[in-house]
Amino acid sequence: MKNIGITIDEIHEDFPEPGILGADFKNVEEKQPIKDAEAAVIEWVSKTAGDKEALWEIPISKADNTLGFSVAVKHIQSAVGVSYSVAQKYRGLTTPLIGRMIEEGILVIPSESYEAAGIENTRKLLNWYRKLTVEEKHTLPIFGNKISIGKMSPEQLPIKKESLRFNVVKDAWEFIHKDLEKIGIIDPNYKSVAERTSEANVNRINHSESQIERFHRLAARELNAADDFFPPSKLEPFIQVEQLFACSSKTVSSKSGKSNYRVASSSFIEFLSKLYGNKPFRIVTTFDEYLLSRYRKYLEGKVINKEISSHHANTVLSSVRITLNRLTQVRDIEYSFFNINGFATTRETDVKKPFTMNERLRILEAIEKGLSESRKALKPYKKTGLGSNPLDEKGSVIRGLSTLENARWLFENRLMCKPVHYNTAKSPIEKSFLRIINDSDKGLIEVYNDWGITPMINMDTLTPYVLRLAQITGLNANPLLSLDINDYVDSHPATSRPCLRYWKERSDGHKEYHLDLFNAELTWLTSSQAKSIKIIFEELGAV
Repeated sequence: MKNIGITIDEIHEDFPEPGILGADFKNVEEKQPIKDAEAAVIEWVSKTAGDKEALWEIPISKADNTLGFSVAVKHIQSAVGVSYSVAQKYRGLTTPLIGRMIEEGILVIPSESYEAAGIENTRKLLNWYRKLTVEEKHTLPIFGNKISIGKMSPEQLPIKKESLRFNVVKDAWEFIHKDLEKIGIIDPNYKSVAERTSEANVNRINHSESQIERFHRLAARELNAADDFFPPSKLEPFIQVEQLFACSSKTVSSKSGKSNYRVASSSFIEFLSKLYGNKPFRIVTTFDEYLLSRYRKYLEGKVINKEISSHHANTVLSSVRITLNRLTQVRDIEYSFFNINGFATTRETDVKKPFTMNERLRILEAIEKGLSESRKALKPYKKTGLGSNPLDEKGSVIRGLSTLENARWLFENRLMCKPVHYNTAKSPIEKSFLRIINDSDKGLIEVYNDWGITPMINMDTLTPYVLRLAQITGLNANPLLSLDINDYVDSHPATSRPCLRYWKERSDGHKEYHLDLFNAELTWLTSSQAKSIKIIFEELGAV
């Protein structure tokens, strides 16, 4: 429906007085006989293809071709002035008009199966709406926060209520109401009687049902598409999150397994409320690919403060990971997330136990292997020069050019080799790039991996560098994690020796403060240490 949005927006500000097709449609028999009907049809097609207003008025009907429809025969008959049989004979010559109508967004072709009647009724509906002035939109009969088809005459609305059985018409109808909401004609906060009744029932149920009963009730609803989520409200701001966890809990049968999902749901909602507050929360518009990473950091803080054990943190993190993976299977959402590792679980008595020589050698080997993999991930992307520009002047994908090679051309020449994601795309070029990827048989992350691109620098990439610094300097975890990219100094002003500046947090009750430059802790480095650390900071600084 994005093409619909572009089309409507283009004509909102400066739409001419609507014309009619009377002159072209009436009294075919009054026109002079046409000697060369084929040439007349070709001339009409050539003339009409460049007239967007005329294109909007061309009806379509079922046809035996690839698309399943073409320009209506009666329209060709009336417009050109030929007999019905002749118009039927040369109907195939009008194919360029269909192509132009699709390019202009006049004909909206859905990705799923469709019927010609659905495409034609969508054209009629959008053509009617685009001609309405702001004043006319304000006079539309609104009932239940929707345009009332029953209160409009056939002359006012060009489609019948039965036409809404077509998904493409339903999408156009939804778009029109979104536009009416945008200009203040309908209320975005409107609640139907059913929704208000549901909230009242929720308020009553919440006082009587246990958390186990609530999870069981939420899990009973199927969760296959975005519309299957319950609408959030002030009474139940995180009901979609609860519903998602309840749905995931159906994959386990044991009481302890189901309990893990209930505990994880409560913990995750507490985390979300700290980020976004307690207003009605919609998963589709808020969840992004970094959410699991942020949640792990939240749990890490609780582990450090000894509010929870590392074992408990791993249990809830695993439940959240599985739940987010369940969300990727919901249609219409196209959600994906970056996976992360869990926590190392240890007993308190083993925390300060020294490593054996064999363990230290294995750790050093693992660090070197990790650094090698991280360096590959941080390696700058090299342009290939593959593909060609698949977009027209308006930034729309040209038919037939939606290939991965052309997507790579966009990535290298228009996106400046910077990865974009479905949740962050804003510009038309970014959206067109993702549309091409979506049309392919590969996922976005899979494509980036094939191209040798690391879409996000995560903890898996940075951890080997942190461990290497710990090995070289002997610093503890907190000072290491507080390091900034500018904290390595080649030559200290006072001593001319290389040093690593780090900050030490000190507490007085619940207060924390950083020491100033002259009281900062300084680690003086030998030349071999300095060389190794300099390489680390240079490699990370280039990212």
